Formats: sequence, C-alpha cells, structure tokens
Amino acid sequence: MKLTVEQAEAVMRISHSADFKLLMEAINAYRHEAIEFSLYGPGDIADVNRGIARGVTEIMRGIGKADSIAKPRG
Repeated sequence: MKLTVEQAEAVMRISHSADFKLLMEAINAYRHEAIEFSLYGPGDIADVNRGIARGVTEIMRGIGKADSIAKPRG
C-alpha cells in the first residue's frame, strides 16, 4: 500500500493517539489470526487466509512508512 503525501500526513497527525494505537493493535491481531488460519485452518481456504494476511500486512507497512512520505514541517 502506498500512501499519498496527504494521507501520510494524516496518519502522522493521528499516530500518537491512544485510539489509533488501539486500532492498529486490532488490525495486527486480525493479521495474526489470518496467518494462523492459513497455517492450521482448513486447507481449502488456506489461500484465502494467506491473501487476507498479506493484504493486512501491506496496509500496516504502508502506514508504517508514513513518516518517510509526509512532508517535513518547518
């Protein structure tokens, strides 16, 4: 996931919020569930869960790169 400068700046504005951190924890827990289901769940939906885990991971990576995308303030 690639953020625009405007989106990255928005992420940076809210990133110190306790609510944002709780949301990111919930998203990460969902990612872990998808990984676990892809490894130990029914084989016929392993690819679906792997895709979910990959998508959520890319979202988290995109958000994690916000500080390098946002324009420096000054």
